Amino acid sequence: MYVGCKIGGGKLARIITENNLQGTRLGTLALTCAAVDDVTAWCLLAVAIAVARTGDFAGAIPTIIASIVYIGLMLTAGRWFLQCLAKHYLRAGRLSQLLLAGIYMAVVASALITELIGIHLIFGAFLLGAAMPKNEDLVRELAVKTEDFVLIFLLPIFFAYSGLRTQIGLLNRPELWLLCTLVLGVAIAGKYVGTYVAARVSGISKREASALGWFVKLVCCKYYR
Repeated sequence: MYVGCKIGGGKLARIITENNLQGTRLGTLALTCAAVDDVTAWCLLAVAIAVARTGDFAGAIPTIIASIVYIGLMLTAGRWFLQCLAKHYLRAGRLSQLLLAGIYMAVVASALITELIGIHLIFGAFLLGAAMPKNEDLVRELAVKTEDFVLIFLLPIFFAYSGLRTQIGLLNRPELWLLCTLVLGVAIAGKYVGTYVAARVSGISKREASALGWFVKLVCCKYYR
């Protein structure tokens, strides 16, 4: 199974930062849209995976209920635990190895729990990130310590693994290529046109509305199974 396309909100934030757009109205709107898009997409993906694994919606109800309970726990007890980590960081004034290990262990544990529930482990990692206290210094230092390892080691492995599992040869008939082109066209047009129209209705200029449409088009997710 494959769902998705280009990049997520994190990469969009990096693009906006590198172009010094983070303080502009366009950058703020794009990041807000990315956050809403990510949350909506992952929630819908969790439901879709539950239905796909059980074969029908009725069979997916226990998984959906368990997912809702776990989301509630993460946004209450999980957030409380993460706030304790954030307070420890504020007292120490730096991100110690022990604290960093605790955060990584929490990410892995959350991912494994969602996998056991019956939805993809990526959702668990995403949920912990959503529950993480938005302490600017903590988030920045965590990103600095994590970014190099992710970009240099994990990201190439992810794309290599994705490439190995991609089977272009399955598109072996003209009608399949036509269907693939149609799906891509609808995906691109749906995000761009929808964002552009909404932005124009909200009073944003044509140029900014068009740029916002392309920014939002970049915000997608990948799921391989």
